[in-house]
Amino acid sequence: MKTPPSYPADLRTKMVKAFDEDEIKTLCFVLNIDFDDIKGDNKSGKVRELILFVSRRNRLSELIALCKTQRPNESWLDISDYEFYDPSLSAREHTKPLTPEDHDKPSKATLFIQELGNKMILDKGYLRVTGSKFKDFSWFGIQETGITIDFTAFILADHLNIEHYVKVFHQFFDLTVKLPIDFGLKPRGRNPNGLLCFVFEKDPPSNYPQFIKKQSRISHKAGKGGVSVSWCIDLEALKIYTHNICVSVCPPVIIPVQLLPPGLTFIDEFLRKFK
Repeated sequence: MKTPPSYPADLRTKMVKAFDEDEIKTLCFVLNIDFDDIKGDNKSGKVRELILFVSRRNRLSELIALCKTQRPNESWLDISDYEFYDPSLSAREHTKPLTPEDHDKPSKATLFIQELGNKMILDKGYLRVTGSKFKDFSWFGIQETGITIDFTAFILADHLNIEHYVKVFHQFFDLTVKLPIDFGLKPRGRNPNGLLCFVFEKDPPSNYPQFIKKQSRISHKAGKGGVSVSWCIDLEALKIYTHNICVSVCPPVIIPVQLLPPGLTFIDEFLRKFK
């Protein structure tokens, strides 16, 4: 019988090399983990225990995703490449099913995205799209009508910086342009639309909403066109910062916020009722 590793050794090696101790503290802060609760006498020991800590709570994928965000040029393995085994637990405890108390509660922003996404499926006829192409998004959906194809995506934004906002927005635009072709869809009347919502659980820095709302891209290529804009959702202030109305000066293209699916009123009403 093959003995599984005591912890993902390659992940620990990469993290020790990629982050200093203060940056490990920052990772813990973003994951809402008290750094002082993590055992270990040095950086290597802290990283090892952090990996074990998140693994026991089914949050290893969150840690890996955060590492990818903070160090995008590093080669990070996917969660499926790891087999978790904690030597401090007995064999019986390894086979014991997890109870709800064993899991950390999802963040408020995560619940907001999940519940809003479900409402979009039920009320707006969205289809959620999943797969490796969409792994950087918290939720990605498509809605097709008789004349339009609309994409809407949400992403947790508290741990991102300006560089990441731009990177993920361009990634979203590329998908907006390419997916109708991949899916065999034929938009009629106007280009496919894309709305990317950056969701902040805490009040974002004052300049971030203004920066995000200016992000827009448009392609006028026949059969390969598309337009994408971005909104900023502040859960703490119950506020939505919508995109700048004009997304193209020549020729002028204006995307009214109320007509952009799923609609400003729809999201705003959900935001104000969300607990």
